[in-house]
Amino acid sequence: GFTDFRVTGGEPLVRPGILGFLGDLVKTDGVRRVAITTNGHLLGKHLEDLAAAGVRSLNLSVDSLRRERFVEMSRGGDPEPVWDAMRRAVRCTTEVEVA
Repeated sequence: GFTDFRVTGGEPLVRPGILGFLGDLVKTDGVRRVAITTNGHLLGKHLEDLAAAGVRSLNLSVDSLRRERFVEMSRGGDPEPVWDAMRRAVRCTTEVEVA
């Protein structure tokens, strides 16, 4: 009876085989929607592959939209790749949610 799935983590994009898993899930009879929740750090690297696998919905869990706070909360992480991936995701997916 399940038709919609959201794959979360930790960070699902660090898992070996995640793209194959998502692609198989999308192709499963009766599945309408497969979403993934990510912190965005690896999204830029995998965005086109996610789209090719059939993932059409992303939930980006971003620490902060303020650069200084983002760096602090992510223990020195660079927000620019996350912002870049977010902009690219908006152009190539049906649904993007920022949480």
